[in-house]
Amino acid sequence: MPGYIPNEQIRMFWEAEAAPMFAQITRGRYRLVEIQARYNQLCEKIAQRYPHGLKITLSDVASEDSVGKNMTLPFGCRCINGVPEVALFVPAIRMVFEDFHKSSPRNFRQVFESCVIIGFLHELDHLALRIIGDEADLAKVINGERIVWAETCEQAVRLFLDIYIEPLCWSDMLYYSAWVRCRRNVESKQWKDFIASLYGSLRRNSRG
Repeated sequence: MPGYIPNEQIRMFWEAEAAPMFAQITRGRYRLVEIQARYNQLCEKIAQRYPHGLKITLSDVASEDSVGKNMTLPFGCRCINGVPEVALFVPAIRMVFEDFHKSSPRNFRQVFESCVIIGFLHELDHLALRIIGDEADLAKVINGERIVWAETCEQAVRLFLDIYIEPLCWSDMLYYSAWVRCRRNVESKQWKDFIASLYGSLRRNSRG
């Protein structure tokens, strides 16, 4: 995976706790066959939609939103000059790991793994669907996330929970529970309202 992490502590965390799972899935050897198949499918869709191959980059700095305010998001995606890219913000991924270590000591590594892989697949869903929203336009963000999270819930979260019975983090359970309650209907008012309430709150807080 491209990228060098100069911060020694961040680099040691990455190499010990996160790099192995990303190496497995990007090299076609992930332990959950259906999740590996989903990754492969998304890569194929992205290859069909963009003239250049998928770029995955590492960063040892915090992510930034469209107004340059530091965020704590583990992932981000964009397309520049026809090159689709997923960025992995390792300090934020480390924060997720530490939070789960404190809150779920018995199975925190499983929760961390499912959370990180689902987040990674979610960014790939954005690229595969060509929904890379303008963060300055809240309405576009909400509409895009409505569509993309429906895809992630059905094609990734469902596999972890219903097929493999893997433990999920609270945020993924929140999305999936809402998806099930609205009968897996991306056009339902209940689903739209759920995404609007969640992303409206997140955007207000991020700019606060």
